[in-house]
Amino acid sequence: MNNIYFQYFSVLITIVSAIVMVSVSYATAAPDYASIKSLTFETTTGADRATTRASWGWKEVAGSGIVLVCILCSYLYFRG
Repeated sequence: MNNIYFQYFSVLITIVSAIVMVSVSYATAAPDYASIKSLTFETTTGADRATTRASWGWKEVAGSGIVLVCILCSYLYFRG
């Protein structure tokens, strides 16, 4: 392992990870929908989306905008 170029090693790890992910996916049963409900965007309900939307207001949106502007300013300042 010490003599392998790091980019070759990262490709090898990626391929091994993909093989493990696919093989474990096929080797196990599909999860019960009730156990994964509201876990991902695909499994959210209308009530979940309404609850999420009600949890933030204009202050959070303004704060996120300020953070994005600060990131953009930092990028423009340090891009050299």
